[in-house]
Amino acid sequence: CEPIAELADLPIADEVRRLLPAATCERLGVLAVRLSGTTLTLACVDPTDAAAIAEVSRLTGYRVRAVLARY
Repeated sequence: CEPIAELADLPIADEVRRLLPAATCERLGVLAVRLSGTTLTLACVDPTDAAAIAEVSRLTGYRVRAVLARY
């Protein structure tokens, strides 16, 4: 089971919010929630979507840790 991000209770830093355009987040079903070193934690509708994870990694230059998004 993937870790879960409780989005309603999760503060997201402005620098993390700016990593991905809103249109990209909506299209991929993702939300960048935390940056720790070179790892970006990504809350996802489908954390097994390898194509979405790879695209976010390519766009941001960070290694991506995908977690299940829960609202």
